[in-house]
Amino acid sequence: MMPAINTRQVDQFAKILGMTKDQKDQAGALLEGYAQQAAAAQRAMREAGERVRDEFRDGGDPEVWTKMRDQMTKFRAERKELDDGFMNDLKSVLTPQQLEKWPSVERAARRSATLRWGRVSGERVDLIELVERQKFDDSVMASITPILATYEEDLDRELAKRNEVYEGAMQNMMEMFRNGDAARAQEMVEKGRQAGVRVRDVNRRYEKQILDVLPEEKRSTFTAEFKKESFPDAYRRTYASRAIEAAVGFKDLTPEQTEEISRLRTTFEKDVNTASAKIAAATEEAEANFNIQDMMQRGWRQEGPASDARRDKRELDRKTLDSLRKILNEEQAKRLPPRDEEGEDGPARPGRGGDGRGDQQRMRRDRT
Repeated sequence: MMPAINTRQVDQFAKILGMTKDQKDQAGALLEGYAQQAAAAQRAMREAGERVRDEFRDGGDPEVWTKMRDQMTKFRAERKELDDGFMNDLKSVLTPQQLEKWPSVERAARRSATLRWGRVSGERVDLIELVERQKFDDSVMASITPILATYEEDLDRELAKRNEVYEGAMQNMMEMFRNGDAARAQEMVEKGRQAGVRVRDVNRRYEKQILDVLPEEKRSTFTAEFKKESFPDAYRRTYASRAIEAAVGFKDLTPEQTEEISRLRTTFEKDVNTASAKIAAATEEAEANFNIQDMMQRGWRQEGPASDARRDKRELDRKTLDSLRKILNEEQAKRLPPRDEEGEDGPARPGRGGDGRGDQQRMRRDRT
């Protein structure tokens, strides 16, 4: 239900096209009108959904969910028409030379709007965005740019195929669940998983190509960032890591404290990387073996190797924090930073890779 086009994307389009200030101003005015229409469509869809849910609560007739499906189909068609209208209006302010670059804009728009649909770890990674965040110098970018040009086309090809599968699933999955057709639902899930894996594999293939041309000193950082984007739940920064980093900066540490914290930091970084890798491996295995029937039987209970690995990592974090507090005196310990529940112990951010849905429930359960 979120608008497919926003200010950040329009800025990206402007950069690709080399738009003038006047053109950017015109694009901004078009975006304002689009945003108002998108907000109205969101409200209408939300209200329609609430009416259907109220009708089900009052009457209990499962047929009302057919209305929900029909409403969603109608909403998607209206949103597509709205999105297409904005893009066509934007094209009208461009020069012929800029229009030659339009296919790249369409690919960027598809990545931005639909990569977040991904359900397979690594499927949501956008290597173009990831490279931009690294701020490599011109000499490095000269080697990476041709790789990204091919990557953009290959990713878009698989993304378009995957989106077609996902859109078909969205239209049919609700009815399958309503009819109890778990076997057909599992077929749809497997078809979607295979399409998502192909997108993920494009990312992994081109990540390796980029690594091959990076200077040695840049490779470990890029690899770490790619892992975080692929498995945000597994590689999320922990509180103990931030606490150690803060303690290292204390100006009143004794030489003995400095040495002990350094040893603790080295050991923890090694152990937490191992723990994170276990979570990533277990997550990938769980995705590969996901079964609708099993999910329906166990509900939202989180069981298995991935859950165990997350619990082990939290225990490692707790023990490391206890060790750090023993090294510090009471006054120093009070200066450790407060926890960031969302960033360190909370759910993975949706749209940045991995499976964001259900993570908040899981983390609340895991803390109990």
